[in-house]
Amino acid sequence: MAQNLLAGKTGSVTIGATTFSFGKWEVEVHSKMVPVPNFNGAGAEQYVAGLYGGKLTVSGPYDMGNMPFTVGTQYTWSLALNASVVLSLPAIVDSIKPSVDVEGAAMITITAQSNGTFTPSIT
Repeated sequence: MAQNLLAGKTGSVTIGATTFSFGKWEVEVHSKMVPVPNFNGAGAEQYVAGLYGGKLTVSGPYDMGNMPFTVGTQYTWSLALNASVVLSLPAIVDSIKPSVDVEGAAMITITAQSNGTFTPSIT
């Protein structure tokens, strides 16, 4: 298989229909692994995939007046690795963390927890 590596500069964050000026995003998609010990496991642990979900974090320069986010509100987040590989999920904002450094830009970090169905994979 040929490599098709991506640079970070091809990524983006779109919430609803608006693309925002975040400089970094990350998402952890997970499945709860349900133990199913049984006599046929030959002494080995066995699991089945249970509920799935995800937690995302976006951060970047604060764009005053153009980042109207509220803790406890659900948004549809589209996190793109490039134009054709996008993970889209509904998620509720659980924290907003602004920070300021006298030698740098005012920054914002937002975390959100998935809420509802989405396709928990990338291609």
